[in-house]
Amino acid sequence: MPGLRYHENGHWDLAIADFTKAIELDPEHLPAYAERAFVYMERGELDLSIADFTKAIELDPKQRRLLLRQGADVSQGRRT
Repeated sequence: MPGLRYHENGHWDLAIADFTKAIELDPEHLPAYAERAFVYMERGELDLSIADFTKAIELDPKQRRLLLRQGADVSQGRRT
């Protein structure tokens, strides 16, 4: 996904656009929801981040712990 490269390079608007396009093409694409949630979190858009994390967990409840841990890491500056 190009969105990952955009995110890594701080191009958050482009990353969000790419992840959103991936979701439009496949509304059950869990990685796109999760990655977009991380971008939103880094931008301080917590309501949007929580909505995407919630959707990702709904798509695959088994990923709940991993997503929560990664979200905690982002919020504490340990993941970019």
